[in-house]
Amino acid sequence: MDIALQKAIEKEQECASISQKSFATDEIAKADALRDKVYAGYKKAVQACMSIPLKEYVDATTVLNQHIIDYRINTEDPLDKESGALMGFIQDLETVHKPLIETLHLEVFVEHLRLANDTVEKYANVRTDENAAKIAGAMKQARTDCDNAYRDLIALVNARMLLEGSAAYESFANFMNTQIAHYKQSMVGRRKTKVVEEEED
Repeated sequence: MDIALQKAIEKEQECASISQKSFATDEIAKADALRDKVYAGYKKAVQACMSIPLKEYVDATTVLNQHIIDYRINTEDPLDKESGALMGFIQDLETVHKPLIETLHLEVFVEHLRLANDTVEKYANVRTDENAAKIAGAMKQARTDCDNAYRDLIALVNARMLLEGSAAYESFANFMNTQIAHYKQSMVGRRKTKVVEEEED
């Protein structure tokens, strides 16, 4: 295969799997660490309140502790999974369990847990948008370069065939057709897989 075309194809394939760090990554890491810390603090606070021998405290901590058990939030889970679980968890604390939170004076935990979780979501969306734009731009340029290299090669081969006859280039033409067909099948397969994964997500 022509060297220029081979390099162009390799560049497009590289762009298809491009991964670049976003400035938002550090912000996500900080917010994620904070929400994990606040969540752990909230759990400990509920546990501590369970030892207070007052009926309203016992009733409130019984419900809130069961709420923690039911959600089974794992801070080691992937960001999206933890964010989704905490979203529902926090919403419960701000609505149906709000009177219990107020009884135990745990509003500060709920407030900061909400802020930290929202921050993770915010910067995760920023990073996704940035990467999508970078990949789209890189792919567009790579495809243009690939198309141009392919056209140049075809023009060169056609010129040689006119000057020297087609018989000398028949095997090369068959080889190139096979390579291009394989390349198209490979890229279409990747794109179909990506579409399926996005639909499943």
